[in-house]
Order: sequence, then structure tokens, then C-alpha cells
Amino acid sequence: MKKGAIGRPGYVVVNFQKGPKFSGFRAEMDYPLLIDMAIHHFDLMRYITGENLVSIYTKSWNPYWSWFKGDAAVNLSMGFSGDIQICYSGSWVSTGKETSWDGDWEIYGEKGTILWKDGRIYTITGGNSQEIEPIRMEKEDRYLSLYEFYCALKENREPETSGRDNLYSLSMVFRSIESAKKGIPVS
Repeated sequence: MKKGAIGRPGYVVVNFQKGPKFSGFRAEMDYPLLIDMAIHHFDLMRYITGENLVSIYTKSWNPYWSWFKGDAAVNLSMGFSGDIQICYSGSWVSTGKETSWDGDWEIYGEKGTILWKDGRIYTITGGNSQEIEPIRMEKEDRYLSLYEFYCALKENREPETSGRDNLYSLSMVFRSIESAKKGIPVS
């Protein structure tokens, strides 16, 4: 990501909108979107930028039509190492337009923009838009994860996606909740 078609990324905008009618424990959580879903987007933020969180400011709320007990909508302003800023807007009570589970991403760099929407990726540089064909892999999704885990065990190494590395993403969840509760940015 550091030296791609758009140059070094400077800021990212992520929009996630879904309206799943969860019941049970999710409906009772204080921060269902942050606790149960946002960690996946946090993982992606770290993976795509190659950087870790430095500071976060969270505004959370529960729209009046929500079927959740806790705050099901958030806006986050995040500072990452490498001088990258990320704005994240998410809701689990969307009543109209929904995004894919990945969300819609806009990645802005010094030479252009990458758009990731509905599973399609585009670069926009010099006023020209080009769709990027995704790389097809022999193994994908859960099968790839399980295969990587198997290979790591067989080769006696840490897997590419490890619990140790995931602690950074989990920390983002806890820091976002801390910020929401205090109403201030946290490091």
C-alpha cells in the first residue's frame, strides 16, 4: 500500500451500514456494533494501511428506531501511525441503503484514490477511473484461513493471522468504547 498507484495513503473513509435484526446477546450489548462487528473493519484498516492505531475519538448513539438496547451507530475519527487518518461511520440499524459486510472504502493518497464498493475495486488517478480485477486465489475465505493455520502448525511458525497480532485490533475495540464512554479522544 505504501508505493502503489495512488502513492502513500493519507486518509481513509469507511462507511458500513447494515440492519440485521439480531436478538439474544447482541440485542442486549451496550455497544453491539463496536464489540461484535467493528473489529473486522479494524483488522482490515490495519491490514490495508500496514499501520496501528495511535488515537481514537468515538461518538456513539442509538437511533430512536433501534431494536438494540445499546448504541448501534458510531462515528470514529482515528489516527494511525504513518500519519494516516481514518474516518469510520457505521450502523447496525440501517433502514434503507445497506453496504456489503466489508463496507464502502475510499482510500486517498497523494496521486489518487482507491474505491472499494460492493466487492469491486477502482483506482482514480489523473481524473481517470479504472476497475481493478481482483486476484483469484486457489484457496479463499475460511478455507484459506484454515489452510494457513494448518501450514503454520506443520511448519512450526506463527500463522499470518495470529491471536497475538489480533490483540492490536482488539485494543481498538476497547479504546473506541473508552472514548465513547468518556466523550473524549483516547490514545
